[in-house]
Amino acid sequence: SGSESVSLAGRFADVNTKLMTDAGAPHAGRTLRRIAVKGAFHGRTELPALYSDSSRKAYAQHLGSYKQHAAELITIEPYSVAQLEQAFADAEREGWHIEAMFLEPVMGEGDPGRAVTPEFYQAARELTQEHGTLLLVDSIQAGLRAHGVLSIVDYPGFEG
Repeated sequence: SGSESVSLAGRFADVNTKLMTDAGAPHAGRTLRRIAVKGAFHGRTELPALYSDSSRKAYAQHLGSYKQHAAELITIEPYSVAQLEQAFADAEREGWHIEAMFLEPVMGEGDPGRAVTPEFYQAARELTQEHGTLLLVDSIQAGLRAHGVLSIVDYPGFEG
């Protein structure tokens, strides 16, 4: 599933964060932050939900465990290079390590069909490389929709 894929990618980010923040590492002692685009959706299970702005208010309202992680997510306006640059500048100033940036090439829920610009993608790639942050591209829904349907039950032979 998409959530399982994002969960696994999040685990890779978690491993990288340990390597980047342990004693003697480039970001030793820094606190964790994550970046996502406002309105982004990356899944409903535990770790993907931490990167999903689209469901953030409801989860914070109804889940006690979610509240402790809500402040870790930095959201930026869709494809604003200036806000992305500011987020990384803030991280340096505040002593944060940005674990990962999840990015949908084409938004599936927040603003369906809205595509990332080449300029934003380039800035995201450069900034994440410069800061030891993983750039995780989540195109599960977009990839499925590129074939015409979102769910396998919509394919011939898999109805109902």
